[in-house]
Amino acid sequence: MNHILFSLFTLFAICLHLPASNMKKLTDTTAFEKRLAEETEKVASIRSDFTQTKYIDIFDEKIISKGKFYYQKPGKIRMEYYSPMDYLIVINEGKLK
Repeated sequence: MNHILFSLFTLFAICLHLPASNMKKLTDTTAFEKRLAEETEKVASIRSDFTQTKYIDIFDEKIISKGKFYYQKPGKIRMEYYSPMDYLIVINEGKLK
């Protein structure tokens, strides 16, 4: 599960660095998945600030959370929220705290 989660975060990070004008439809998904797996193997750790926007039906407005994201190989993820309130999510070798 951590490999899938990490792959999604890596894909998200790659997409943030691509200008919109260079976007094109993905036709060869097998080659993309192979390259993504190769690039994922090279990454040992990630640190990033993040802004998360949540849309919840029971609230009239969106909820914006901010924090820091950390990843360390193998399988360690830490999401440290500091706005709108302080809380911490830690995933360590498949255990959620």
